[in-house]
Amino acid sequence: MSWDDVWKICLSVLVSLGGFAGILTLIIRFSSDIIADRLSKKYELKINKEFESYKNNLDKKTYISKTRFNKEFEIHQELSEKTITMVFNFAEIARTIQLNQEDDKEAISSVWKAAVESYNEANRTTRKYAPFINEGI
Repeated sequence: MSWDDVWKICLSVLVSLGGFAGILTLIIRFSSDIIADRLSKKYELKINKEFESYKNNLDKKTYISKTRFNKEFEIHQELSEKTITMVFNFAEIARTIQLNQEDDKEAISSVWKAAVESYNEANRTTRKYAPFINEGI
């Protein structure tokens, strides 16, 4: 065997190994893309499930907050209505007395009864909703 034959064999081995390495590189690159896509989809599915869970939880809290706000608004609306009626009825007493209708006991008595009834109604309503009213109010 001559040195030329040895170089040809070495060159053939290197070329064949290089071709094999190229093919192996392509196979690895192709399979790594597939594996990366699968992992990405799996992670995306996990994130989407967590996001949906978070959204549902947030929707429940939003519904509870809206319901609570609506109920508190109704309570304050009713309290305001009763209080304003009471204030107007007591103002009517002052107006009746100011118009020198002191002689008309019946008129004063009916105005007084209306004022007392509106006070009682406002007081009952306040006590009814007392647990739901902030202390500051």
